[in-house]
Amino acid sequence: HRLLITGIMIAIKFLSDVFYTNTHVSRTNMNYLILSVGGLPVEELNRLELEFLIYNDFNLNITPAELSNCLERLTKVIPSETDVDQTFNP
Repeated sequence: HRLLITGIMIAIKFLSDVFYTNTHVSRTNMNYLILSVGGLPVEELNRLELEFLIYNDFNLNITPAELSNCLERLTKVIPSETDVDQTFNP
């Protein structure tokens, strides 16, 4: 769950035009649910954020090819609407 919380927090900060510190993020209503569910203190969030960024070479951009590849892989594991209808309405 730490990876998910860290990824969501970094995505929020990356996509937002407004800069938020981790202390601010941990206190805002928008992110209160994320942090209260995860129960992570600000110090741990700081460490996780840095580790995440180092692991990704501080590159948070993805190419259209990478996005297309992810979509293709997801569509293979997520059932289609037709499959779901057949499961619940034989």
